[in-house]
Amino acid sequence: MIVPVDDGPAGRRYSVVEACRRLVGDIPRAVPEVWPLRYPNRSSFLWVTLILVIFVPLAIRRYRKAMSQ
Repeated sequence: MIVPVDDGPAGRRYSVVEACRRLVGDIPRAVPEVWPLRYPNRSSFLWVTLILVIFVPLAIRRYRKAMSQ
């Protein structure tokens, strides 16, 4: 299974692709000594968590502001 990786930031892009490859049972290639590629599942989980921690409170704040007007 080959996944094109033309879009997105390099670290996140490759860690998500590697996580998907490992989840579907694709044979892992030689992994460089970069943390996001050594642990792609953890790296992808941390990216998602970081994005949610930042944007959920912002969305809630905007929603409350819109509802109070």
